[in-house]
Amino acid sequence: MSLKLNVPPTICVGGQIISGEAELHFPQVVQDELEEVHVKLRGTVHTRISRQIGNQRVVRREFQVIIAENSSLWTRSSTYPPADDAILRIPFKFTLPTNAPSSCSYDSFGRSGQVGYFIELVGVRSGMLARNRRARIPIPVVPLDLEGDRIAVALRSPEPQFALYVSTVEKNIRRGFFGERAHTRMEISFPNTHMYPLFTPIPYTLRVTTISKPMKKDEADRKPNKPIFPSPPTKPTDVQFHLVRQIWLKAQWFTATGEESVTALGGMQTVASAVESGQPVDVQVRDRDWIPSETDKNTGTWLQETTFSSAFVLTCPPTFSMELIRLKYALQFTVPFPGVGNNLSASIPIQVSSGLSSAPPSYVPGTSSVPPPALDLPPAYWGSADSWDDHEKSTTPNQPKPITMAPSPVNLRMPSGVFVGGQPICGEAELHFPDILEDDIEEVHVKLRGYIHVNITKRIPARNGRPSEVRPHHDTIPLIKENISVWSRMQSPSPSGSQMILVPFQFVLPMNVLPSIDWTHGHDIRGSVSYFIEIVGTREGALHRNRRVRVAFPVLPPDYQGAMINKNLRAHVPYPTRTTDVHKEMRRGIFGGYANATAQLVLPDFPSYPLFTPIPYILRIVTVTKPQKYKAEDQSSSEPMFPAPPTNPSEIDWRVNRHVYIRTGIHSEGREDHYQDLGGMGKGSTGQGVNVHVNERRWMPTESDDHDHAGSWLQETTMQGVFVVTFPPGFETEHMRLRYDMTLKIDFPGMGNDLKTDIPLVVSSGLPFMPDDYVYPGPNGPPPAYPHQGYQQTLDLPKSYWELQDWADD
Repeated sequence: MSLKLNVPPTICVGGQIISGEAELHFPQVVQDELEEVHVKLRGTVHTRISRQIGNQRVVRREFQVIIAENSSLWTRSSTYPPADDAILRIPFKFTLPTNAPSSCSYDSFGRSGQVGYFIELVGVRSGMLARNRRARIPIPVVPLDLEGDRIAVALRSPEPQFALYVSTVEKNIRRGFFGERAHTRMEISFPNTHMYPLFTPIPYTLRVTTISKPMKKDEADRKPNKPIFPSPPTKPTDVQFHLVRQIWLKAQWFTATGEESVTALGGMQTVASAVESGQPVDVQVRDRDWIPSETDKNTGTWLQETTFSSAFVLTCPPTFSMELIRLKYALQFTVPFPGVGNNLSASIPIQVSSGLSSAPPSYVPGTSSVPPPALDLPPAYWGSADSWDDHEKSTTPNQPKPITMAPSPVNLRMPSGVFVGGQPICGEAELHFPDILEDDIEEVHVKLRGYIHVNITKRIPARNGRPSEVRPHHDTIPLIKENISVWSRMQSPSPSGSQMILVPFQFVLPMNVLPSIDWTHGHDIRGSVSYFIEIVGTREGALHRNRRVRVAFPVLPPDYQGAMINKNLRAHVPYPTRTTDVHKEMRRGIFGGYANATAQLVLPDFPSYPLFTPIPYILRIVTVTKPQKYKAEDQSSSEPMFPAPPTNPSEIDWRVNRHVYIRTGIHSEGREDHYQDLGGMGKGSTGQGVNVHVNERRWMPTESDDHDHAGSWLQETTMQGVFVVTFPPGFETEHMRLRYDMTLKIDFPGMGNDLKTDIPLVVSSGLPFMPDDYVYPGPNGPPPAYPHQGYQQTLDLPKSYWELQDWADD
């Protein structure tokens, strides 16, 4: 073993610094040909929901990244251990996000959800067939909880610090179908606080009282040892007191709920729960009390009562609510009595909090230190961490995982990221044996596909007695069609036993690719440029459907000019600028003198703006009031003076407009829409990253008349920042065209008093990325080195791009 990972075994708290140590064992590191060693901290949310739709089980998956941090520890050219020690020990640190949700894991039929964290040590080996060396440790995480910590201190106080919450349940019952009824009552009390912290004894009292049906007193006297119905429980194991977890899950547009019993509490129900509470259960059994009736002293009822007192301790993941998972809890009490429907039950919702303001101290086995508290997580949490970062192998951070049907004997492993024309795409085909043989798969091949797809649906209303019609018109234009055979029953060996074989494959994208896009307008108009890789397990026979798994990926055309612009902006190379001016005279009403307003937008004078690149801008707004007499108090007045220039970015409307045109046959459609706001501007914007400078008002006297002190006030606001474009670049083909422009609009009070101008916007990919030391060899020179996977930027594409539901099998 060349790598070993050491992380203290304790619960981690949001905002905490996690310290660990990586051990590199030599000479095994050299023998394994490790090029580099890095350590990763990962936190992810995974959900999975499956449903039976017709004769197929449809699976939806979704994930979110909580934290993804890497730290390089060692390279082949760096430090080696001393000659007398074969182990190189390298410390590392990570900081958890303060608002990290709690670790949790839920798995039931048709639905599962998990919030998981792990630290992984990775030894990188070069070559497609050389598997990296990994050491991975899942870690339990709970959120920082200062308020819960204060509540925990108060609960541990010997003097009560909280009023009691009391819940009462009563029921009239009888043993059979006939006869008079007895009365039962259950009263539960515990400290009343809005949250209950983990690992803290919470005292409770359960009082069960019963009153028998009316009877003769001597009936019980003749048989003193016979229990009188309904007898209250006298042993803790006769009462069911457990914690119930209620969970809500979302995976894309599927939602599901679940409920499960987490654990028994407070020393009740099981012997194990008594150990968890750390306190014995005090049982007080009251002697029977005879309650005679008012009319006949020999007739009456028997009162019986048992009181249980102890404390319960919560060790479950705390309550939380997020986009994909919501977790709630309730205390469930059940006191059974003989007979149908005679049980007393109560469910009391509670909010569970971590109660931790810092991580518990580390535990060192074999020492006198106290073992830290353990978060109650199922074995699946500790055993399934290997799949928590599958999204890094097949998807980008904001991209949904591929949607597949039931488990397939063939699957794909795809690198993540955005790919550029001319770039190789390397992946692996997963072949699962003996499933392939049992599924009668004759051959497995991998396909690379790229298509333009346009759809225009015409809806013709009913007229002159003719019914309404729906006429779809669509075209699919192939861009790329390449196949690679990876296995066949006749020519390839079939392994014995159960195992998975990985077969590497590679495609090279053509240079003249179109950018990925998926555009819809309502339900009737759609245009897209899509790329995907598909693995197909071919089965013989018309009734045997082939096995398929598809993975979409984003593609951009190469753009060396834009890549050079990106490189120069990073290096702060001076660049030319262009200024767009817009000017208008205006007045608040329909009479009076005119004021003036001018806006100047200064942008880099580039032929195109590359994606994923901060583009600097300066917006200067100058206004001059209508002529008026000078008043000294106007100089420092806080009252706005028409036309006052805006001082907040949210008052500026600077947007990107998208223009799309599609054509199929003789039918065509074109649309323009507001795509997104730019530069931190627009309604609802916080203005983050925009530097706003407001100049003091300046008096400008008129040149013609100095005696009347006439003139105007000049007001000026300057906003400076950057904007980044992440949407597909424009292009033009026979079937689909895409272009953009920008609109800058500044409103002033009064009808028609707005400054507005349209500015052309040309967007290019800016890829392949050029490192700072790269020297551009010209258009005929070799391109920069491509990464082993895609570029890790996120292209703005809708969910429909990744779902691939409209493509027929070819």
